[in-house]
Amino acid sequence: MNTDVSEFSTILQNCQKKTISNVSNVPSVRSCPNCKEAIEHVDACHNMGCVNCNRHFCFICLEKADDRGNLKCRQPHTVAPVQTPT
Repeated sequence: MNTDVSEFSTILQNCQKKTISNVSNVPSVRSCPNCKEAIEHVDACHNMGCVNCNRHFCFICLEKADDRGNLKCRQPHTVAPVQTPT
């Protein structure tokens, strides 16, 4: 997604919420916790890989995967707050 900061902020604040892996009210657009690239969740599970930096993370709680790609999400899943671009 190629957007400026104010447009990206609007997208993050106003994107649709969805259910992912039985967790409701998850924003459908997130910012990669590593490189800040905009990522839209289309389908499948919560394990997301950023195409920009190859970092894997949980789309629900934004917890980064370890060096082996394993997620260490706390259970039960807690939805991370809507992000703001930096």
